Amino acid sequence: MNIVRILVFIFLAILSYPAFTQGTKQLDLIQLKNGSRISGTITERQIEAYVKIMTEDGHELVISMDDIEKIEKLDIKPNVQLGKPGRKKDIKKRGFESLLGFSASITPLYYLYHNEDQTFSVGFNWVNGYRFAGKYFVGLGVSYERYENKVVTLPVYLDFQMTFLNFFVSPLVSFSSGYALGWNDDLDGNDNGGVMLMPSIGAKFSFSRHAGLIVRFGYKMQQMKVFDFNRYLYLTRVPVSKTKLYHMSAIKIEFVF
Repeated sequence: MNIVRILVFIFLAILSYPAFTQGTKQLDLIQLKNGSRISGTITERQIEAYVKIMTEDGHELVISMDDIEKIEKLDIKPNVQLGKPGRKKDIKKRGFESLLGFSASITPLYYLYHNEDQTFSVGFNWVNGYRFAGKYFVGLGVSYERYENKVVTLPVYLDFQMTFLNFFVSPLVSFSSGYALGWNDDLDGNDNGGVMLMPSIGAKFSFSRHAGLIVRFGYKMQQMKVFDFNRYLYLTRVPVSKTKLYHMSAIKIEFVF
């Protein structure tokens, strides 16, 4: 089990590398002879003729070399200042994102009424993925979850999110599914992990292009293998494995960067 833990954390560290290396990007800066400056990405250059440049706001310009005084490269760091609510240009359209957050789950009264065991869990989660088309996010996550009976699981899951508005606040729907590795695997009566899924709804708050907050509420289903030591075979107590499904209401609060 120690090998599994090490491999999972190494994999997540490698996956998160793009999110931490996107802090600086290079832009082309064209200084015109009339004193104006144009920044963006040069897409085509014809020596002694013209230059095509894609500006930061998405416009392509053709500039004659006769009007250009010099061309430079600039290292630009992302602007992490708070944007004004409601401005579309302050919302990230695409790129790598990381989520770091807290989660809590509890068995609702409906399932307690139907004689299901009550359980409660708290945990921390870390997701790394890619946002595209402004509204969609797909990432791979890992969680550390501890249940009230001291059972610990390490879910590894795929996380899909969709927002509906390109504004400061947007409704959000998401679906997470994966497998929870059992941290306790010494056959002393602890539960082992199993399949996990969680559909949820919530909201995303975008403070800037590179910072935000996600709050989501949902239903969580966790499959676990339980070892029952109250079975006997020829007067000898032996462990018998059986599968249980835990149904829980869940909340997640995650910081986006």
